[in-house]
Amino acid sequence: MVSLSLTPSDPLIPVDAARAELRRGLPVIIQDPAFAPLAILAAETARDEGWRLLRAMASPSTPRSLVLPASRAADLGLMSRESGFQAAAWISLALSPDVSAALIETWIDPTETPTRMPQGPVLVLSSASSAVAGIRLAKLSGLLPAIIVMHLPDDFLALKSEKWICVTRDQILTYSERAARALRKVGEAQVPLADAESSKVVAFRPQDGGIEHLALVVGSPRFDLPVLTRIHSQCVTGDLLGSLRCDCGDQLRGAIATLAAAGGGVLLYLAQEGRGIGLVNKLRAYCLQDRGADTVEANLSLGFDEDERTYVAATVMLHELGIARVRLLTNNPHKVEALSQAGIEVVERVPHRFPSNPHNQGYLETKAKRAGHILYKRKAAGMPRRLMVYADGWANWRGRRLRCAIGRGGIHGAKLEGDGISPAGCHEMLRILYRPDRIPSLKSGLPAATLTPQDGWCDAPSDPKYNQPVSLPYPGRHEKLWREDHVYDVIVVLGHNHNPPVPYLGSAIFLHIAKPDWSPTEGCAALTVRDLLYVLAETRPGDLLCFDPSGMDMAKLI
Repeated sequence: MVSLSLTPSDPLIPVDAARAELRRGLPVIIQDPAFAPLAILAAETARDEGWRLLRAMASPSTPRSLVLPASRAADLGLMSRESGFQAAAWISLALSPDVSAALIETWIDPTETPTRMPQGPVLVLSSASSAVAGIRLAKLSGLLPAIIVMHLPDDFLALKSEKWICVTRDQILTYSERAARALRKVGEAQVPLADAESSKVVAFRPQDGGIEHLALVVGSPRFDLPVLTRIHSQCVTGDLLGSLRCDCGDQLRGAIATLAAAGGGVLLYLAQEGRGIGLVNKLRAYCLQDRGADTVEANLSLGFDEDERTYVAATVMLHELGIARVRLLTNNPHKVEALSQAGIEVVERVPHRFPSNPHNQGYLETKAKRAGHILYKRKAAGMPRRLMVYADGWANWRGRRLRCAIGRGGIHGAKLEGDGISPAGCHEMLRILYRPDRIPSLKSGLPAATLTPQDGWCDAPSDPKYNQPVSLPYPGRHEKLWREDHVYDVIVVLGHNHNPPVPYLGSAIFLHIAKPDWSPTEGCAALTVRDLLYVLAETRPGDLLCFDPSGMDMAKLI
């Protein structure tokens, strides 16, 4: 055994050593000033050598217990589901001397069938106990959250000549945040990708030498403006193997393509496999899903929270890259909340949705219903459609090529008020405004409202109504929507810089009618009135207009 220093300067190292010891099936000791030392073994990996060392720590009569989730105890008939327990609670079960490691493994793993059921009674543990900290250590080790525990005398460490791996309760409970805040850049290189040839990979590592997280910088994003950003948690089965059980692979490849089409952005690739439960436990969860559980129920049955991920590492990486404001590419409002609480300003949540397939439809529905993800509802004709607008002045709608005017500044990712740039990326077509005196009837699935001479749109960055409709007369700078020419006879309001509007990042980005001479716009897209009405007749809520500076056909992504 190795004796470790528990100096305040290296609180990560004891936890890292303890994790390795548990994965090897060997015991560690948890110290807490309020309790006697506690020896623990990971129930999943406990074998002969681990049992021998555990028994050597105390007399043969010293009791040993199994700590496991209350949900699993209910499955084993040790307690009633009506007894008021919560899924996050933990129970302790006394172990008789004849219980084998192989039998314990069937008790702790819901995918296994026990040959013999355990006998109670059970003790519900306080969240402040060292045993619950031991459960957290098992989770950090990528193991099932179940441990074998044995209480030791107060003077155990002083009397024993052997050296044991020791860790404090506080070191365990603060490990994740400490490790994330200790991340530092350790390497970077240009790595051309299939959908983004101009890309750089930056590696971050915690000071204890733990697993690395990666940042992918695509193109040339301007870090002085809100950066289009995607936070992606590692998924070996989806990202690498192309699994159809989830949408992770689609989201990863789609995010890279979206960042490239927008002219630049950042993708953070976090080592949080299986929503933080690890690859092996994710495979166990899949087994439970095959038996009828949904993705949330499977995690809870294994003893995990429905989502074990944290985003402290993401905020540290963003700060290290010099990014303080982001346009977050996500369907998960919890990511928005987590970044905002950590001091990263999320100026916009950008939807990031992909079609389902027969294998992941239930998974996506569960994410929407139980995890709060904001997903489009399925439509008879499929997922949201995209009007693709290219830098060469042409557009594509469902295979039909349409002439299209764009901004005088071209299509770029960095958009500022008054620069004439059409903002790269995909923007939801929100609603229609039209002149009833010139367009007597308008057919569309989008919500529509008629214009009046009193309608305007504020384009003054310092005004509280910036990038919002206003009623005329209005004291702040604005443009009139009731015009002498025909450009605004039909306006499609796009979801650009609107939720909420950020000063100077652009206003009044519309799809409207082109001028007869096809002169450039101030940043909008413009079609002939005939083509515009044709597109709107087939448009539904959730459909997108995508400005693509690269010429790449983003319609391949849907």
